[in-house]
Amino acid sequence: MASTKTSTPVSGNGAVHRPLGNPPESVGTTAKVAARNRTRIIAGLFILVVSALVAGLLYANVGNRHPVVAVARPVAAGQIIQATDLREVLAASVDGVRMTRWSARSTVVGRTAAVSLVPGTLLNPNQLAKGPAIDPAAAVVGAVLKPGQFPAGLRLGDKVLAIVLPPEAASATGQAQVDAPIRVTVAAIETLPDTGGGVSISLAVPPGDAAVLAVAGARGRLALVLAPR
Repeated sequence: MASTKTSTPVSGNGAVHRPLGNPPESVGTTAKVAARNRTRIIAGLFILVVSALVAGLLYANVGNRHPVVAVARPVAAGQIIQATDLREVLAASVDGVRMTRWSARSTVVGRTAAVSLVPGTLLNPNQLAKGPAIDPAAAVVGAVLKPGQFPAGLRLGDKVLAIVLPPEAASATGQAQVDAPIRVTVAAIETLPDTGGGVSISLAVPPGDAAVLAVAGARGRLALVLAPR
């Protein structure tokens, strides 16, 4: 029985004409493209899931923020903290970071800064000095000072040099003599109304100098100079 052979068409120039249809390699290419698309879809879904989780965490973090105490003005180490030195901010709790609740700010005012406080930072309880702000062994004297007898911006806890001014009669005769200044600490300060900027001030002073400074303060012959920090 004669076998039937399929002839391959040959052009006049000898070129072989293959039957039309998808070449074998096109099937593999299509599979690769499909696999690549599936990978991209899975990666996109993964990114969406991660983004949703991050957004959820951020939203939860915002919801957990509470008012805490932040530093509003520079406070040098050793100075007494005043209410104007503090401000309220919202912050979330962070493991290992101690903060002071805004509701507890009254426990901060009047305390002494153990380190220099920088504006914008959150107040850590460890930044507050322990113990009284004023040496218990110091005497406290009062004085009423006029503008010019104390530096502008004087604050609680400032270390100042107290200078006893000579009597006006001595100044008129040219026999004025000024004793060496005495280093003291501002224990309290209050602006007096209707005095043109005068203040009532309390000073923590060495007990041995209390009498001299008390008399000078009562007679208006006391001047304060901010000591070097």
